[in-house]
Amino acid sequence: MEYTFIEYADMHLMYGLASCNALEAKRLYHERFPNRTLPNQKTFQRVDQRLRENGKFGKKVLTLV
Repeated sequence: MEYTFIEYADMHLMYGLASCNALEAKRLYHERFPNRTLPNQKTFQRVDQRLRENGKFGKKVLTLV
């Protein structure tokens, strides 16, 4: 599933608010954003891990001029 950068940022925020508890982060995310697709628990962990290891949410997109 592809998410927007805003959605990834919100996932990471909820993960932090939940003290890195993925199940609680999922609950908080659903509570705050009920109309969005609900990511699974592993997604919250992967977003955090990706930021820690790569300093970004996803792959770099090259723009051709």
